[in-house]
Amino acid sequence: MPLFGLAIAALQLASGSGHDATGPRLASGPLLCNKVAMRMIDPSHPFFRPAWRRYLVVAAPFLWAGFEWNLGNTIWGYLFAVIGGYLAWHLVLNWRPDNKD
Repeated sequence: MPLFGLAIAALQLASGSGHDATGPRLASGPLLCNKVAMRMIDPSHPFFRPAWRRYLVVAAPFLWAGFEWNLGNTIWGYLFAVIGGYLAWHLVLNWRPDNKD
């Protein structure tokens, strides 16, 4: 699907229909930034309401990063630490409970 959107944008640019006074522009499609980006994780999903689940999901990549560092695989350790940091940012530090009272 992403290649299809890219092909359509390329065809519009090549045909001249994608130009305006400021220069070339792309039509809206699945690859373009004028749409709301899909989130990697949705903190408002009902699965993440209990705090213990959020903390467990955050702790798992950090534990795996420690395991990888223990084996001497530093790149994999850093990768899983970054994933854990991303999850901690979204599920713990910026988590807001739903106010659906």
